[in-house]
Amino acid sequence: MSQVHSPFVAVIDSDGAWADTCQREHNVPTADALVDVSARYAPAVLTADCIPIAIAASLPAGRTATAVVHAGRTGLIDGVIQNTLKALTDQHAAELEAWIGPAICGRCYEVPQTMVTDAVAALPGAASEVIASTTSWGTPSLDLPRASRAILEEYGVLVHEADECTLENSAWYSYRGENKHERNATIIYQRNIQ
Repeated sequence: MSQVHSPFVAVIDSDGAWADTCQREHNVPTADALVDVSARYAPAVLTADCIPIAIAASLPAGRTATAVVHAGRTGLIDGVIQNTLKALTDQHAAELEAWIGPAICGRCYEVPQTMVTDAVAALPGAASEVIASTTSWGTPSLDLPRASRAILEEYGVLVHEADECTLENSAWYSYRGENKHERNATIIYQRNIQ
């Protein structure tokens, strides 16, 4: 997908065709989440500080759905995670399980105080209570991984977290770090891909 820090979700239906209303260029959707209910593909997301989320869910008749989410600050605040969960439940998905990959942590993601205030006001529920943070050097920051986890758990999703900071750990690419142009790939697939 062409990731643009949006709340948009692209869906591949059970027949393997695009079921979304997202804009596409050369058959690539402009979106920040990708849901596959066909079991034909391996959804992937590229990140370098933003939150990569991989999701698996049970569908009727023993089938499985997979999804990936690119949850940067803007997309997270605008509802990309909630929109992805809705797209899955619209397909009758249940027993959702998510994996939050390496991302910049609240100790490192420094932002202006106005951005913290706006994020707290914009997010619903538990996410608004955990997104505000302070860097390890004492300035305002956002804790996007904690907010992502809070959103997922409010929807009853079982969450696993890598708990790896892309800025603190040089094994991961970081936009704010020295390697601004490289990206980490998060991929989810089913062993029975057709």
